[in-house]
Amino acid sequence: MKTLSKKSGKPRTDRVNRPETEGLARISPEQMYYMSEHWLSDMKFYEDELGFLQNLIAKYLMWLIDDKHIEDTRIMVSKLREMDKERDQIESRIKIHFKHIAELIENPFSHDLQSSRDEHAELEIRIAAFMKEFRVMKVKVFRHTEMIMETEKATHLLSRE
Repeated sequence: MKTLSKKSGKPRTDRVNRPETEGLARISPEQMYYMSEHWLSDMKFYEDELGFLQNLIAKYLMWLIDDKHIEDTRIMVSKLREMDKERDQIESRIKIHFKHIAELIENPFSHDLQSSRDEHAELEIRIAAFMKEFRVMKVKVFRHTEMIMETEKATHLLSRE
């Protein structure tokens, strides 16, 4: 069943050039190539985002933080580092997959199409899980930052009196 866009009423495409009704069972090497290209771009975006969140904590929060929030902040920094390693591993896997797909397009007998589809499906699941985890972590970091800044603002205002 196709999902319709709320704005246009046309079939929704959440993935680049992915046939919605047939799924990955019939995806062409060209479609996998374009999706992989898109994923590589996404991984660069997440690299920047993770770097921003790490810098936010390291350069700003660590100077404002008091003892009662330090452990939560350390856990977040550790989790962001783990996520960056995971992002790097995913990016490496995408690059390998991208190379396989390019070779498959050039020479249809260089790789097994079904194993490439299976690899593509595994990557899609791993990327979706990473993206979901990233969104949750980003919200946690921003909420933590807001809480610390509010606490520091209140402390600063109380110390003026």
